[in-house]
Formats: sequence, structure tokens, C-alpha cells
Amino acid sequence: MAFHGGNTFENPLSDKEKALEEERVKFKAYLDDLGISEDDMRGKAVADVGAGSRMFGAHVLREGLTDRMYSIEPDVAGAFPEEQEQLARTLSPDLKEKLDAMTFEAGRQALPLQDASVDLLLNHGAMPGSERLEHQDFEEIRKEISDALDEVVRVLTPGGEARLFPLVRGRKEPNDEIEQKLEELKRQDIKVTIEEAARWMNPNGIEMMCDRIILWKPEKTR
Repeated sequence: MAFHGGNTFENPLSDKEKALEEERVKFKAYLDDLGISEDDMRGKAVADVGAGSRMFGAHVLREGLTDRMYSIEPDVAGAFPEEQEQLARTLSPDLKEKLDAMTFEAGRQALPLQDASVDLLLNHGAMPGSERLEHQDFEEIRKEISDALDEVVRVLTPGGEARLFPLVRGRKEPNDEIEQKLEELKRQDIKVTIEEAARWMNPNGIEMMCDRIILWKPEKTR
């Protein structure tokens, strides 16, 4: 605290303190969207697929929630430059070295991780099939979704869990490609749960839903 003219006032936050506070706020929002808590990550092998600036992974490592925090992002240098600048103000040399060592530059359709090596896989804002290009046809999108979700299942440990957010769809217009693949995974004994996170009406009067997908890999699969 600082004192001036008999009045008490707070010292202004430094740039680093402001960056750390914003990181904490974004981290909490990330967890809320995925429906998990810090305790769900403690001591586990965690992978953040579509990690963007890697702020989430940096915070996990900074807080010591786990030493096995993998950040996977196809364009590390170009992802979210403002967050990259913010992160640069808070990373110690040791933390940056650890974060870099646990970062893999790769896409979600070919994860650079061993089979059955991840206890908790997170995908926030990088849902398979979400970046649809005009020239892409149904089969291209279907294959992208299928390959990405097969990779999720491959890297999960028996008993491991994956959480993906957001799945946006209309009440009367489901996201057919993803839902077809989820039905296929169910036939492989993968437990699939879709939890509603938000609901609203779009300008055309269609009820829209924003959901999270939870995949659980059983101890034994067929």
C-alpha cells in the first residue's frame, strides 16, 4: 500500500502483474468452457490441442499443476500475437525453456504423441471441421473430423478423457459430420457425452446450442 496526503491508495500494477492477472482470468474462462477444474489436471499428462499462444500451458506449468503439459499448435509463431507479447512479459527463462520443450508444432489430424500417453486431452476453439473452406466438400470435412477424433482416441490412456469445446449447432440443424463420427466412436466402446454450455436464438429465429463434447476411453477397448 502507498500513502499520500493522508489518503491510502493501491500501488498501480506493473505490466507483468497486469499480464499475469489477465492470464488468470483467461485460464479460468478456459476451464469453465471445458467444464473442468485445476484438480482435474493435477499430476496428469495433459495435452492442449490447438494451443494458440500456449498461455494455457504456461499457466499450468507456472502453477505446478503437472509437469506433463503438452501444447500442440500448427502455427506457434503466428498464433494470437497479442497474447504472445503478453506471455513474453511473464515467462521466466526456466519456464520458457520448459514450455518450449513441451510444445509440438503440429495439427490435430496427426498428433506427435505416443499411443496411450495422455490422461486428459483438451481442445478449446479448435473443433475438428470448424474452419470450413468454401471449396471443401462433405468428404473432405468428414475425413478431417474422423482423422482428428481418431487421433484423440489413439493418444488417450485407458481411462483417459478428452474435452472439446465448442460444438455449435442448431436445434433443428445438427452438426451432422461430427455427430456421425461420435456415433461411430460409441460403437468402439468410447463413452460420448455432449453437455450444453449455452443456448441462444440467432437472427433467423433458429435456436442455437453451444456444447462441449466429452470422450472417455474405457480401460479395455474392443
